Amino acid sequence: GGEFCGNASRSLGLLQALLKKREGRVTEEVMVSGASRPLAVHVDTKRLCAEIALPKPIAILPIPLEGVSYTAVHLSGILHILLPNREEDEAFVRRVLPFLKQNYPTEAYGMMFLAENRKEMVPYVYVTKADTLYREGSCGSGSFAVAVAKKDAWNLREKPVLLKQPRGTIELSLGDGPSGEEVRIGGEIRMDEQKTVQIECSSL
Repeated sequence: GGEFCGNASRSLGLLQALLKKREGRVTEEVMVSGASRPLAVHVDTKRLCAEIALPKPIAILPIPLEGVSYTAVHLSGILHILLPNREEDEAFVRRVLPFLKQNYPTEAYGMMFLAENRKEMVPYVYVTKADTLYREGSCGSGSFAVAVAKKDAWNLREKPVLLKQPRGTIELSLGDGPSGEEVRIGGEIRMDEQKTVQIECSSL
């Protein structure tokens, strides 16, 4: 649907390095939807880890939803709304989506239910073209949005923060990039044996 997926980008970077039989800490470039230029993925083929710095946000802005102002991080291809210390609520997401689509049109929307004290998050992602809403196991670009908004409050300059999500944990950190300080998301990636999957496309 044109949205950006940070976890897929990290996985692709690690896979490229493994297929090239590169060893240790190396950098791979990936080209993905939702990003206008190739992105660098820093991988460790020994530890099976990968981290990526996304392009800087287009904007960080307040968005009012049902009488409450929330911080939103607009990335290329997706708008993430951070919902701090609010219980997971799919009905709320479905109620506010029409307002978001009308007033903040973009390719995809992320609704990040964030428990700040526990450093935990439940991500919901809606893709406009596909008209799909999913409760994600983990969300790379949503984690990046949290890191951008919370880098000072969570002291990311001093040490990384592990953000736990329903099916995984993503590490938030700051690093030195070509144009200065950059926000990164990373962590371990499990590599399973190769499998062949047949997808029925007749209904598409």
